[in-house]
Amino acid sequence: MGDVNRDTWLELADLPSPGKLPTELDPWGGTLELDPLVPPRGPGRLVPRPELLRRLDRMSPLTVVEALPGFGKSALGLAWAREHEALGGHVVWIGASAAVKDVAAFMRLLRRGLARSGVTELSGLVQGAGRFRRSSGWFDELAAAERPTVVIIDDAHLLADPVIAETFVDLVRRAPLLYAVVLAEPGHHFHRAADLGKLETNVLRGRDLAVRADEVQTFVAAWGHEIDARAARMLHGLTGGWLLPLRLVLDATPAASAEFATHVAGDFMVNTVLPGLGVAGTDTTAMRFAVPDRFDSELASVLVRLRGTPEQSAEETAGALERQGLLWRLPSDAGATAWEYPPLMRRALIEHFQRVAPDEARAAHGAVARHLAQVADDVAVGQAMRHGRAAEDWALLVGLWSKRGWSLPGIDPGSFEAAYSALPVTVQQQFPALAVPAALGDALRSSHDLDWTRRVDILFQHYARVGLDHLADARRIEDPRVLAELLTAAMVARRGEGRLAEAHRLSLEVSRVLDRARLSGEPQWRWKPQAAWYHLQSAITRLSAGELGGVVESVSTAHGLSPRTPVGASAAGLLSALHAVGGQRAQAERWLAAHETVDLADRWTATYATLPAQLTRSMLALDRLDLETSRVALQHAPVGPELGGLWPLVVLVHTRHALLGGDALSMLSVINHLHQVYAHQIDAADGVARQVIDRCTAEVMLATAEVNRFQSWVDRMDSIPAWLATPTVRLHLMTGNLRKAAELAVSGVWQREVQVRDRLMLIAIHALASHLLGRPEAAHESFRQTLSLSADTGDLEALLVFPTEVRHELLSETGSTLDAETTRLLDSVACPYPRCAELVALSEREREVLTQLQRHETAADLARTLTVSVNTIKKQLVSLYAKLEVHDRSAALVRAEGLGLLEQRVGRPTDRDR
Repeated sequence: MGDVNRDTWLELADLPSPGKLPTELDPWGGTLELDPLVPPRGPGRLVPRPELLRRLDRMSPLTVVEALPGFGKSALGLAWAREHEALGGHVVWIGASAAVKDVAAFMRLLRRGLARSGVTELSGLVQGAGRFRRSSGWFDELAAAERPTVVIIDDAHLLADPVIAETFVDLVRRAPLLYAVVLAEPGHHFHRAADLGKLETNVLRGRDLAVRADEVQTFVAAWGHEIDARAARMLHGLTGGWLLPLRLVLDATPAASAEFATHVAGDFMVNTVLPGLGVAGTDTTAMRFAVPDRFDSELASVLVRLRGTPEQSAEETAGALERQGLLWRLPSDAGATAWEYPPLMRRALIEHFQRVAPDEARAAHGAVARHLAQVADDVAVGQAMRHGRAAEDWALLVGLWSKRGWSLPGIDPGSFEAAYSALPVTVQQQFPALAVPAALGDALRSSHDLDWTRRVDILFQHYARVGLDHLADARRIEDPRVLAELLTAAMVARRGEGRLAEAHRLSLEVSRVLDRARLSGEPQWRWKPQAAWYHLQSAITRLSAGELGGVVESVSTAHGLSPRTPVGASAAGLLSALHAVGGQRAQAERWLAAHETVDLADRWTATYATLPAQLTRSMLALDRLDLETSRVALQHAPVGPELGGLWPLVVLVHTRHALLGGDALSMLSVINHLHQVYAHQIDAADGVARQVIDRCTAEVMLATAEVNRFQSWVDRMDSIPAWLATPTVRLHLMTGNLRKAAELAVSGVWQREVQVRDRLMLIAIHALASHLLGRPEAAHESFRQTLSLSADTGDLEALLVFPTEVRHELLSETGSTLDAETTRLLDSVACPYPRCAELVALSEREREVLTQLQRHETAADLARTLTVSVNTIKKQLVSLYAKLEVHDRSAALVRAEGLGLLEQRVGRPTDRDR
């Protein structure tokens, strides 16, 4: 066992005193001799750490607790010693120091400690002729002890002579009830001694001693501070659970401060830890390993080779740093070896690296970025973005954006912001491909404290600004991928401005750019992320313009190009929403299932990517008259924000929910507000915003029995568009014009533009109108069709058209049945619209008189304006007042205003309005 003579080491205990003991100053300036056999006082309050005490309770012959300064090694040893003594065990405490220079001095200390603890007697020690004679009686006493004896060596790394460790380990190996606990910083000799002596060893390292995040508040309270759970997690993230820096930061942080005084932790690292580790010289290996958050053998090899051919393998180099206590080995079930630095250590090393070798530090960041960029893992990609920015490797950042596109901000928004925000103007000029990600990075940077809806809106605003800058820039972009990206941003900008025709032209231009690139031999895979985004935005542009024909095809293409990304998930959700709005349940459910196969967990963009799917869930729930499920789904689909062009669909679904829930009036105020906010989009004739606002306004008018207002609005239209066909038919049904309702319902069913959901409603209205008109054959046929189509689509709302008694009558007459659950649901939800409402029908001449009545007070003035006699005007006024049920001009104007007969224009413009 090294140079130790196994047969003679016992006599070393009989040699004179171990030498001069370490000293410190007393309060009066004198010196105090420290007794190495007296444990230090320790903290006033020891926080229980039962899981660590259990590790020591394992009672291995040798337990080594090794960690860098400040991890609480001595405090842990003290706590365990007190507990062990309380149970009747012997504990010998030895405080090591540089004064213990050799094995003789150490064995003398040990002998004294054993005697002081009552484990052995002093009788075996005989003095004579100025020296102690050899005696091994104390060992015999130790070997014969009936109770276990624990020897705790504190600061064992200060025992410079390796023979001390070898001798002591041999003693532990020979004495059956002797156990040793070594408290040391890395670099001690006890591991080697245990290997030589083949002694079982229990090892606790810094990672084991680090405080867990859920323990921080307990330690903070013991130190006289108070912080909440959020601050505790933040503090743990800053320090990694390193005890002394954690306490130093708390002590230095003023009570009213909103930020922690982390500089003291940095000072501790620079002034106390790093100088003793030998990492501040010209060898930057330890610093290079600090660049990544954590690394495996493969990445370690990349970092080692940065300085040429290494003398040691990466594993050997990492192992050496691990033995120094710098690196923590990470547990792995897969068997792969990985390491990381304690967070404070890593931060201190990186800062030192950047000071002493900035060029080499950038090179290390670049090497790490390129390595991580090849790993098919979202976490690795997020780290690659940060390292690419630290390396100022703009080409790598371009490559990451080209490969991942809009998935990058969702993968790791913090890393994306760190990588792409605040890019120098010169960099963006040199790399035009960075224009879009730079804008998105700046958007994230300016929206930290906002909810996801505002963040999305700000993101699209920055994105649109890039497109507008491109349109104003005369520079020619040669790279077709970059050109397609900038044109898509311009398309989104024009769409948001309501300039839908121009947006559509830009969409066609992007298609041509992509086609040219494909025909030129550009690899198809390079286009997938950006092409998927383009097709999705093109579809939303077509939808906004009311060109529904190519919408489904474009969205399907977007999903096919990038099915497992947030863009693909959003595309699948949009397809499901479009089919759900149209009443095509089977297709809606199929695309909803495709959407749900994409894992969007832990991504801030998940709420936006799932927005269309939430609309689908709400629509399908409303089909089943399940208002609660619909309400829950709509909590994630707020009304108001622009949401990248999807707001009209959100309004449409919210309106349906409000109508079935009996809350039409509150929805009317929302619609009126949106009419002001998005006037530039709504004013685009035949666009989807116009269609949705028109339809929702019409439905709310009818639900609140504003039939006169609706009739007046319809009368000002040259023709009834397809999206108002169903409300118009309902108007005639509610006002008792059954023949007109039945007639328009039949013609509406055959209009190509009418969706399945509206077709079902029209058939149901036709059945009810025919029944009320006494046309049983037509009523029965339409009722059977209503039941069949309702079963196919899962839409029960159409059956609310029938009053309960009429529904039962038609079921009996047609020999049809409804299951008990459907009957219960129909009986539990009221029809959103009144069964009847009074319509004030004015002639064309009466409407003209009413309009002029606003401007003129006397019959004579009216007669002159309308070029008729005063008597004619008086007769027309009598007829007008009678229909309005009033007796004078003022009351007539108030009544007409209340009925909506004086409104100038609501909703869709006509040729006369333009």
